[in-house]
Amino acid sequence: MAGLVPKNASAAAVFCGASLIAKDWVLTAGHCVVDQSPANFDIIINQAQLDADTGERIAVERIVLHPQYNSISLANDLG
Repeated sequence: MAGLVPKNASAAAVFCGASLIAKDWVLTAGHCVVDQSPANFDIIINQAQLDADTGERIAVERIVLHPQYNSISLANDLG
């Protein structure tokens, strides 16, 4: 299990879930990261419950949205 948290916030402040799909790639919903800087977030991994204050914190290096993401219809809502 993985989740997005605001930089410098408690690990319990997860606001969007995510999935670790490769050793250095995380998949989340595009609406969670659209128009945001990677510097605004960390990824929390190895946390059994998203509301716990545990897990490993990893800085986000870049955000890649699906090229056909649509913020109105939420089509291709991947980031």
